[in-house]
This record gives sequence, structure tokens and C-alpha cells, in this order.
Amino acid sequence: MKKCSRTEKLVPLLMLVLLGALFVSCDQSSNEVSQQDNSYTVVYDKNADDVTGTMADSVFTIGSPQNLQPNAFTRALPAGSPFAYAFAGWALSADGSPEYADGDVFDFSASAGSTVTLYAIWKEYPIIVYPVPQDNITQVMNYHAELHIPTNNAGNPAFSHFAVFYRIYVSDSLQPSITKNDFSTINPVLASDYNSVYPYIDSETLTAANMDTLFKSMGYWRLALQNANIDNVLSSSVLGSTLVFDFPATGSVATGILPTMTIGDDVYTLRRSGGNGVFTPHPDFNFLNTDDLRDPSYINVHDSADIADKSGIDPAARLYTYVAMFIVAVGVDTNTYSFIYSTPSLIHVFKFPDPQ
Repeated sequence: MKKCSRTEKLVPLLMLVLLGALFVSCDQSSNEVSQQDNSYTVVYDKNADDVTGTMADSVFTIGSPQNLQPNAFTRALPAGSPFAYAFAGWALSADGSPEYADGDVFDFSASAGSTVTLYAIWKEYPIIVYPVPQDNITQVMNYHAELHIPTNNAGNPAFSHFAVFYRIYVSDSLQPSITKNDFSTINPVLASDYNSVYPYIDSETLTAANMDTLFKSMGYWRLALQNANIDNVLSSSVLGSTLVFDFPATGSVATGILPTMTIGDDVYTLRRSGGNGVFTPHPDFNFLNTDDLRDPSYINVHDSADIADKSGIDPAARLYTYVAMFIVAVGVDTNTYSFIYSTPSLIHVFKFPDPQ
């Protein structure tokens, strides 16, 4: 019998190795082809020449719903324009209506290897925030007010929150029921301040005024809340809600019976001067408890920054304190990133509680 050489023995082994490699290669190629046959591409089109930003394509698998990418495009009108653009969603045509939102889960069921193009749809909106109409506010005597917050800022990209401006007025006059005709009797400064704000109330032509500047020029401060950020509380979450302001007939810092704002089941104690001060009971005869009203630990470092005295008061007279409050909507101009404001509305002129 002829003996096989070492080379002859290795030939079958090499053939087996080559066949195995060929099988693995064919299997991998088959899988790659199978995957390619089962996928399609989603392309995100910015749909305007003045849009900035980029977005990578998405690869979808047929029959497997998955998330669209969040929109990464932005679009701005020229500086000075009274309008801005907001992303409204994705459409299957450049002039179509939005059909898909950011991050929607979807399966386009496109054919394998095809491309689906989604076009960004842009909505033009005026850069404006809407006020609380004066007719939406109910005032009761000198201690209670209810504000119904409309929903017209819902979905408004410019809207941020509502702000409440206040100022305290010292008086020697007790007014159980307060109307605009009583402002001069309470304190002539109150009447003057109100006359400065009045042209803006319910006006449709003066909405561009900077309300923060206007109120600060008259010595008004932003209202604050105890243990809560008022900007967060008075954000879009209050749209459609009713705000109730109550100033109790009597109260004290010691008992904690102080003016409040209520929204639904949530009750907030009102604070003065950036949150450092409280709306204390009004001073008694000869301002005997004036220390609380002007205590530097309660108010801003600028002494009596939020208080308007009344001149010509009889030293023997009983003194009272009132607080006027106005509400405005605050927003951001997305073109300039500056604050914008609605026209104001008068919440009420409240009387401070009597000392307990």
C-alpha cells in the first residue's frame, strides 16, 4: 500500500477550512442583504433657507415602530420683526400640515431601501403675551379678589409667567369698600400711581411698554411667596385657573394669620420685597407697631422702599395701610431674547389686617 505524503494529508483539511470560511462568508452576506432588504431611511428636511441646525438621518426597520428624532432646527425672522417662528411638527410634503410631532413613535411601512422625507413645518406667531382682562377680576370690599386666568396664552411660545406688582400706601382713612373714587382719600400717591397705569389697562395699542420699568419707576415691587418661587407658581400651569387673594380682617406675624393667594387646593402666604418681608398688620395709633412695617429684616435694604407715606396726617389719628396689586403677563421675545409684557390689570387695593 502506498503511503500518503504529509502534503497529501493536509489537502483535505485545507479544503474543509476553505469550505467553512465560504459558508460563514455566505451566511454573513445573506444576513447583511436581509437587513438591507428590511430597512428604509428617514430624512429630516429643514424646509426653509433661513433655518439653522442639522439633523442626521434615521434608519427604520420595516414593521418596527421607533421614535422620530427631536427637532434640532431653529428658524428666526429678521431682527425687529413683530413675529417669530415656532416648530409645528413634521409633514410628508413641504407645504403639508403637521402630521408627526417631536419624538413620535411611528412605522412608515416604506419599502426596503427607500427614503422617507419629513419636512419641518413652521408656524408664524406674533411676539405678544395676553393679559388677564380687567373684567375677569372680581373685587370684594377691601379684603378679597378673585382672578380667572384665561387660556389664550396656552401654546404661546413667547409666554413665560404672570407677575404681580405691589406697593403699600399709608393712610388715615378707613375704606371698607374700595373703588377707584376712594384712591385719593386713601392716599393721593395711590391716585397718582393709578393714573399712570390706567392708560395701559385693557389697551390694545400699548402692549409693547416695559411694565417692569413702569412699575419700578413708581416704587412698586414684585410680589413674592413664602417657600415657593412665584414665577414657577404663576406659569402656564395656572392658565384656566382661578387665583384667590385674601387679606384677613385681623392677623399677626406671631400667629401666622397673614394675607394669602390660593390656587385650587394650594395656599401661599404672600411676601414683600423679594421675599424677605411679610404683609404685617397695619400700624396702630401713632404708628405704635410701625417697627414691623419698616423692619429692615422684613423689607429690602432700601428703607421703606415699597411704602408710600401720606402727608399731612394728624399725629393723633389712627393709621391704616393698604396695598395695591397689579398683574401682567411676562414673556420672552425669541428674536431678541428680551422680556415682553402684556398690559396690566388691577387685582385690588387691599387693607392690611388689624392687629390682633
